Amino acid sequence: MDSYQNVSNEAPIENYPGFEGVFSFNFSAAHTVSVESVICWSIIATTIMIIAGAGNIIVIWIVMTNPRMRTVTNYFLLNLAVADTMIATIDMPSMFTYIVTDNWPFGLVGCKIAKFVANLSAVASILSLMAVTVDRFRAIVHPLLPRLPKRVIIGSVISIWIVAAAWTSPRFFFAGQYKFIYSDGTERVHCYIIWPPDGQPYGSYDVA
Repeated sequence: MDSYQNVSNEAPIENYPGFEGVFSFNFSAAHTVSVESVICWSIIATTIMIIAGAGNIIVIWIVMTNPRMRTVTNYFLLNLAVADTMIATIDMPSMFTYIVTDNWPFGLVGCKIAKFVANLSAVASILSLMAVTVDRFRAIVHPLLPRLPKRVIIGSVISIWIVAAAWTSPRFFFAGQYKFIYSDGTERVHCYIIWPPDGQPYGSYDVA
């Protein structure tokens, strides 16, 4: 995680409604992205979001509409597809806009939701893959064991989302939007997480 330690002064929070903090930087100007880069990355990101979103929605539709596809493994793959769809349709658009514009336009609630959903879907994806692995191990090593009952599968899926939500809930509570004022007068709003006890804004990077 990157900590922004080069803060020259901090204005009183109460003077800026809706912001957790306001920081003044010695940087000459805020980061800008060329028009060519914006167009290029917009095409790439849009393509990825459409393919990922449509592909996972197709998987969900196939499993839900075809009774023969409702196997133990496919239920977990369905759960994985739901999590990946959340990434493609909720997380990626907001984060792409944030990265390209170097500004957070979605407000405090949007910041908290984005930080929460990003990790919620990632953790749910990982746990779903773990469930698929356990199911395949069980089928190969113990082929004579009976299939898991539907209630166990549903309980496992619900448990995945409960664990994922509990694991990522601190990001919702500690996320906040912060206004950065650069030496040239440029203002940028950023969505960061303030982890106690130091109270400094951190950018977070997720690796899965």
